[in-house]
Amino acid sequence: MVKKWDFLIVIGIALIGIVVGSFIDLQISQHLYFPNNTFGVVFAGLGEAPGYAAFSFVATLALLLGIKSYHRWFQKVPLILFGAAGIVLSIYFQADHMVCVDGFNIPSLWYVGVIVATIISAVGVLFGIYVFKNSKAENLILYVVTLCFIIIVAILLVQGVKIIMQRPRFRFLISEEGSLEYFCSWWQRGHDVKIAFPDIASDEFKSFPSGHTNVGALLIPVVAYLPTMCEKIKVNARILFYGAFVYTLVLAVSRITVAAHFLTDVSFGILFTALVYFAFDILFTKCKKPAQIVNTIFADKQSEPSK
Repeated sequence: MVKKWDFLIVIGIALIGIVVGSFIDLQISQHLYFPNNTFGVVFAGLGEAPGYAAFSFVATLALLLGIKSYHRWFQKVPLILFGAAGIVLSIYFQADHMVCVDGFNIPSLWYVGVIVATIISAVGVLFGIYVFKNSKAENLILYVVTLCFIIIVAILLVQGVKIIMQRPRFRFLISEEGSLEYFCSWWQRGHDVKIAFPDIASDEFKSFPSGHTNVGALLIPVVAYLPTMCEKIKVNARILFYGAFVYTLVLAVSRITVAAHFLTDVSFGILFTALVYFAFDILFTKCKKPAQIVNTIFADKQSEPSK
């Protein structure tokens, strides 16, 4: 069982990164930047894969619950819609991010991205089928609902802040068009810089916070809940929690080495996801009322057909 202290450790590490980066963001990026390094490039294209596989996993559980376990429209429709949309979006975003300039930068090979993303999503789907077959619907539903909210809110939060802040990426600052004079701290909007360069792709002004780290960190709640959802999974939840967190930290470092993000960008990517996870974990698994509402809504399971 994941403890409150586990959340505080993750949040504390993210806050340390934010504090340090607030003073020496630019200097850290200058020292860690390593053009075209294999570590950074591979993680740029495939670093989000575990997060998107986890997204497909949760979506599959929702889809199967909607199809097999519940029969009233207000039970089935949300689960089936989230499940189907989640799998499709997981493939789409993984494929797009894999081949775009922020990934392997091979947009002409988009079909390769689709194939690889489909395989990655299939791993999540197959694992979702396994967990569903070895779990009870009443045990799954609360955690699936919790994970659905965590995934949706965390992604929308990070993407919304990106659009608002418009922070220039380090790779833009060191490009022919850019300059270190255009550097913006995480609390400063980069709108004026973006307006001055209308011909530069808008993605170059989406440094803060890190979307890769955000999606990577989504793996943390998904794997941490596995032992609770499925009795056949015997691995300690805290081992899974910290294993996913370490992976997220490695992904975060990789984003700095390819000049895609600053230390504060990746730290906030982790912090936002951790805070959303912590909030919904308390809401749905610690507070009685929200859990009772979910259990009441999904209490009437599919009954045996009458003869």
